[in-house]
Amino acid sequence: MNEDEGEGARHRHRHRHRQRQGTNESEDLKRAYDERRCAGDTWTRHVSWIGEMHAEQVTSIQDAVVAFTGPACSLWPYKLVFGLLARLVARHPPPRLNVQTYTTVTAITTMTDNKGDTWNVTSTSRGVMRARKLVFATIAYTAGLLPQFGGSIVPICGMASHITPAHVPIPVPAGNGGSKRQGKVVVGVEPGAVHPHLNNTYNISFGPERGVDYLNPRPDGGIVVGSGKWKDNKDRSAWYDNFDDSERFSPGVEAAYWHNYRQRTFSGWERSRAAADSVWVGIIGITPDGWPHVGRVPGGGDLIAGGANSDRHKQHKQQWMLAGFNGGGMALILTAAKAGGYNGQR
Repeated sequence: MNEDEGEGARHRHRHRHRQRQGTNESEDLKRAYDERRCAGDTWTRHVSWIGEMHAEQVTSIQDAVVAFTGPACSLWPYKLVFGLLARLVARHPPPRLNVQTYTTVTAITTMTDNKGDTWNVTSTSRGVMRARKLVFATIAYTAGLLPQFGGSIVPICGMASHITPAHVPIPVPAGNGGSKRQGKVVVGVEPGAVHPHLNNTYNISFGPERGVDYLNPRPDGGIVVGSGKWKDNKDRSAWYDNFDDSERFSPGVEAAYWHNYRQRTFSGWERSRAAADSVWVGIIGITPDGWPHVGRVPGGGDLIAGGANSDRHKQHKQQWMLAGFNGGGMALILTAAKAGGYNGQR
């Protein structure tokens, strides 16, 4: 990807994280942070603590109790993925590289040829493929192909929205210096409105029971927000163990969360007419301990002994996985994939 490519190709922001759980939890967080800093943890060199006195001023979040700030990167995944694909195609032209989308994988089996070599056989909607090595980058959908992960990687449905400043028709006044737009109507931000531009990425924590909102600002003043509010939805079946992203939450659930979101969250936006112009859902894979599964696929098929040297810990010889990132895959996938690639060479 060309690093000079247009806006959004690469932005640098400061990452804010605020807590609203109360003084006791804030003190626990501060104590844990100080302990890790005194222990010399590398990450603490780049992360600053902001106490209650300045948290709201620094973050622009109403009623912020505490905050962490640190370097973060915000980018367009679309440009990143297509930039990587362009490089891969240039380096490994067809038929060496075969990239397929909208291709459903229906089954994975193994076979041994007459030379004694083991192959992974992948049945898809476009036919059958075989490969010596197979990586399951199946995120929340892992259990559909690896049933043993039915209780270990659970798909959940979460919401996201794009919230834009109010753009309203504004007539151009007569006698406006001979402007060619004189007498016409243009679309712009509401007249007289001056609202703080959000130029940071955020994780906004509302406490363990209410989840975390994650936010990326847009150059035009809009924000893209992913919400953990589904935890408050009493209809657990609407989001838990749900891998269907073709249906949104009910209008009542959406309105309850996104209506006036910006006005009640950010200082300086209370009297704005900002509103969500788009709402959608996405599927996240969660794990009981909050950590992803990275490494060889355990159980079944063509196996080798695992660390405990028992049938219970046997692993596939030529199958690896990267899945169950609990919604935080973008921060982990680069090094996780590198680790998986290293394992694949052994």
